[in-house]
Amino acid sequence: MPLLFAPDQDADNPGNIQVASGIRPTFRGYGSFQTMLEYGIAASGWGALGTTPNNMWGHHWSTNGRVIAGSSTRLYELSLTSTGTFTVTDVSKGGSAYTAPSYSSGTDDEQDPSYWCFASVGDTVFASNKFTSRIQTQTAKAGIFADVAGSPACSSLVSFKNFLIAINCGDYGSVTGMKDMVAWSGLGNTATWVPDQATQAGYQRLLDIPGRCVVGKVLGEQVIIYKQNCIYAMRYEGPSLLFSFQLLDQNIGINAAYNVPPPLVDIGNAHIFVGAEDI
Repeated sequence: MPLLFAPDQDADNPGNIQVASGIRPTFRGYGSFQTMLEYGIAASGWGALGTTPNNMWGHHWSTNGRVIAGSSTRLYELSLTSTGTFTVTDVSKGGSAYTAPSYSSGTDDEQDPSYWCFASVGDTVFASNKFTSRIQTQTAKAGIFADVAGSPACSSLVSFKNFLIAINCGDYGSVTGMKDMVAWSGLGNTATWVPDQATQAGYQRLLDIPGRCVVGKVLGEQVIIYKQNCIYAMRYEGPSLLFSFQLLDQNIGINAAYNVPPPLVDIGNAHIFVGAEDI
């Protein structure tokens, strides 16, 4: 069966991929990033900024498609020019640097990840890392990022069934964040994070198997959440349970480091990831 990335078409069409990471909008549809090295040379604009991205996000929404890249202390937007080259604009909150990741000696992979994570909800892009206290939001192309008030910092973001889901959470409001915590916004309201049955915002810790939650990805009617050594399925149940969590495997997880994004690829009807011993 041929596969086609067509997020504007019916999700039930055979072979239609609705969500994909590592792509960018082009004049003829979509293309992959060529290499991180290529975007680091002066011709693309990175050289002039003197920084290197640690993660990128391709956002598609009509004419407002854009690529967002995060470095250790900045968020940038890549724009394609008429000559086929990229210009880079600093879209960091207030035009200022974010807090740089820092670690004590003896750092292991259970530490707070250093990279940015991203998600799109409609024409809005969200970004977060564990060293920036609030999720960041960009509401339009070329817009400057701003805080989502009362939201948790996190190391993975997922858009799912009109919720924004944060994984591996920092403190927010009266909630003490934990590395094994999954939190979600209000239904249809990414600005609401206070746990409340009325808005359906809430959180849950995944405690069956120790360790930090590494990343989450949508797969069909569920979000698959990966730890280093186990896998959970997160399913929406509606009021008043909201979400259920099922431990799918307690021996397999994702082989993730704290300083690089998780080795996980979403191909639409399956996830491909690097485990401790195999792919």
